[in-house]
Amino acid sequence: MAPEMTYAFGPISEARLKDLHPDLVRVYRRAMSWQLLDFMILETVRTQAAANDNAAKGTGIKSSKHLRQPDGFAHACDAVPYPVDWKDTKRFDFLAGVIAAAAKVEDVAVRWGGNWDGDNDFHDNSLEDLPHFELVA
Repeated sequence: MAPEMTYAFGPISEARLKDLHPDLVRVYRRAMSWQLLDFMILETVRTQAAANDNAAKGTGIKSSKHLRQPDGFAHACDAVPYPVDWKDTKRFDFLAGVIAAAAKVEDVAVRWGGNWDGDNDFHDNSLEDLPHFELVA
């Protein structure tokens, strides 16, 4: 019998979580605790220049919740299944389900970049951002 895998955030993901709103940190830690898949924190805080660049490329908005908010934290996070395979969208969908379940357990309202309007129609997005999760305020 093969040894069981244990998933945990690595040092880079842990460092990125320090800049993320505590409610989202709780959600991500809950999701990881279920040991359903390995994932990493790709980005939390973003500079205004980076937000402007993404908006110019059509891959983001200038008022991104990745910007440090008045409370000092980013209210958005990009998380990706590990190892990363950008073409394997089913793993991103699975991660989104795990994050959504963890958010429900933690009583935190979260929006996913694969279902911006929350209607569970994944084909009506003008901008698809599968790694993106943000607090709903």
